[in-house]
Amino acid sequence: MISTKKEGIDMKKILFVSFPATGHVNASKKFIKELCQRQDSEVYYVTLREHFRRFDDVKGLHLIPYNEEYVQYYRTEEKHSGKIKSNLLQLLYMLYQMMEKSVEFIDHTVERIKPDRIVCDPFAIGAKAVAKKYKIPYHLYFSFLVQNPAGDAMPPGIKKMILLHPVTLFKAMRLQKKLTKKYGYCDMPWDLLDHQHVKTIVTTSSKYHPYGDRYPENVFFAGPPDVWKTEPKPKKDMVFVSLGTVESNVCVIKACLELAKTKKCEFVITLAGNKQNYIQKEDSLTNVTIYENLTPEEFRGVLSEAKVFINSGGINSVSDSIMAMTPVLVYSASQESHDMGVLVQEYHCGYLHEGKIKVKELEREIDLLLQDKSYSSGLPIYRESFWNAAGYEKAAEFVLRES
Repeated sequence: MISTKKEGIDMKKILFVSFPATGHVNASKKFIKELCQRQDSEVYYVTLREHFRRFDDVKGLHLIPYNEEYVQYYRTEEKHSGKIKSNLLQLLYMLYQMMEKSVEFIDHTVERIKPDRIVCDPFAIGAKAVAKKYKIPYHLYFSFLVQNPAGDAMPPGIKKMILLHPVTLFKAMRLQKKLTKKYGYCDMPWDLLDHQHVKTIVTTSSKYHPYGDRYPENVFFAGPPDVWKTEPKPKKDMVFVSLGTVESNVCVIKACLELAKTKKCEFVITLAGNKQNYIQKEDSLTNVTIYENLTPEEFRGVLSEAKVFINSGGINSVSDSIMAMTPVLVYSASQESHDMGVLVQEYHCGYLHEGKIKVKELEREIDLLLQDKSYSSGLPIYRESFWNAAGYEKAAEFVLRES
């Protein structure tokens, strides 16, 4: 591809194709901002129109809305995203459907912009197919964990899902074969979480990521996008509850509201704009505050003051809890978040709930985190690893560097 010129500088055109879930988009902003601040890159970003406002302070960024067919499909699936995410095969089928509805749009965008590089979320499969078609270098941007280099290529839990949902697997693989034939490429299931031997940026530290020291040089651990280097605030007698934008965890919120009737502490709950978790509190619960949503700054402010954080186990929220020095109680609703909960407990940054949700068990787990400091002893260790991670200025250099 021929680069453009600006004031005598060789400009590289970068096209970033997002997976438009809120957590994925938020995790990419710091990287996009660093790219836009450079004098040698011109950046284009594909996402939903509703996310454009998140980049209001990023100067020079060209925002491109997804095509309407893709948007309508995403809106439909988003309404029951918790159920989809809990079934890996259903998620796989959805991602293939999303490729089918976006790949020609991405192709036309590439023909128009003529980028020198494509950076994409691993779930943006169509972007990989188009990059291969035009022989454009593509790079991956992981806002979750990369496939374990020392383990099975099959994602955890998938074998059980195959036995339980053979029809969904058949539908997914039939569509994968159709897309490969029509467009020349479509990820196999085991490709989705793999770095594919291309330049890959991961939004955590190598110390926090399992087997972080075993990945090849093409995998770059940038650390969390939002790194706080201020000392944590004094803790209040407060439990903060945020169960994410994707998974359905309304039963956990109900258990918290029931516990609030008897437990003498403050409960602050954010629904994070997730309609699946919509709930109203009783007026008599004066120790409960429920927010429809919080800005990132408000979220971090509440988290910094909480003694316990109840979360679904998303990598961004877990990173924030470590930064805030607040132990996290993980109530997972998918294999991905369960795996994160295992890490949280193994690293002594909190506790993973297993089994059915019961009010008494919830109270026991909160008290455990408050009283047994071994469950939070890893927080300063991994916070320091985030502080010492390579960062996003170097991540931008890594992507633009010729290799």
